[in-house]
Amino acid sequence: MLGEEYDGGFAYFGVNSSPDPGEEYAISWSHWLSSPATPRTERAIMPFQDYAWTMLNKTSPWSATFESSGLYARHLVRFSLSGLPNTKDLKVYLDGKDLGWKPRLDLGLDRWHYDIFRDTALEAGVHELKFELGESAQEGKAQLCSAEIIEYGDETEYV
Repeated sequence: MLGEEYDGGFAYFGVNSSPDPGEEYAISWSHWLSSPATPRTERAIMPFQDYAWTMLNKTSPWSATFESSGLYARHLVRFSLSGLPNTKDLKVYLDGKDLGWKPRLDLGLDRWHYDIFRDTALEAGVHELKFELGESAQEGKAQLCSAEIIEYGDETEYV
């Protein structure tokens, strides 16, 4: 199926969906595609999605585990935060490795969506995503709004 516009959604139906990108199916919305070529399936999966909407605290980091099949070439760690204006306020870890999160400088305490692209495959098995407040962070303002892991095929399978 293709056409679902909301990641993590379940409703693959309606005027902007198609059961298959093959030529035998007429895609009613093909005029919105950027290329006249036949649509193709791009290999991606979202093994983890959480709309946490939680205040972070210094005594216990927020963490979650998810399972990867190990069958994708690259991955993206996507999350949204608010109340964290300084780099020293937060560390984001995937499997214990600091992902080097840096806040958008002109943002202040507002919410922002961050993408950390990693051009490596996740190994098959269980992984941990963790958000840990630094001593400089302001409890009561630091919030994790959402977090996702998206895995992608290589450049020939996903643009």
